[in-house]
Amino acid sequence: MARHYSFVETQTVEQGAALMEEHKKNPFTYKDKTLYLDFQRTAPRARPVLQMAGFTGGEQHLRNEILVGWEDKLQDVKVVKSKLSDGEIAYVTFHSMDDALATKKACAALFPHLEVTLTHGSGADRSSRAEDFAKPTDTICVVGYDGTQEEFRKFFDEFRLDIHDVRRPARHVEEGRWDFVFVQFHSTEKAKAAVEQLKEFDQFRLRYATSTKRPFSIKGSRRARDVSGRAL
Repeated sequence: MARHYSFVETQTVEQGAALMEEHKKNPFTYKDKTLYLDFQRTAPRARPVLQMAGFTGGEQHLRNEILVGWEDKLQDVKVVKSKLSDGEIAYVTFHSMDDALATKKACAALFPHLEVTLTHGSGADRSSRAEDFAKPTDTICVVGYDGTQEEFRKFFDEFRLDIHDVRRPARHVEEGRWDFVFVQFHSTEKAKAAVEQLKEFDQFRLRYATSTKRPFSIKGSRRARDVSGRAL
């Protein structure tokens, strides 16, 4: 006889423990059969985030005019001032990938002036959403950066370049900071566009490298190239 099981993810360990206690007092049943519950702790998954650009008015405007009807789907909303324009950029975190995708689609239809990009998600979500996370093809190595990974991600978000991921070689980490970082893009065109925009920053040296099966490895067959295309 086949057995069926499901995973129920709670927001906190305390909520999971409370669910187990309730089950002990009043066992959950299905079709007159008592269900078996097993409590497991798991590492928190990365939540999907929509990056929204092209609006003004702050968080209240975003919630009252744009995200109406999605309140119960949101985990967090953060609005920051854009450094490159007079507008603002919002980072809207959702509980599930399906809710994030549905909101992205609705915004495209209702608010075409907004630039909405799905920027985060767990590895499982990315692999199962080919339409939103195309296989990355190009990587830029930016030399001369000494900030944190999150700061660098926000730096690139300001350019609205739709990056796929930001990584730094683990063996070069020192107290959470490093001197170079790999930035991976969805396409060659977007990688080249990033190179052009970053040329104005004198503190950076850019190395362009096509991706391999190990896109963030600094060993193997990858040959790093500078912005002129010469092998380094």
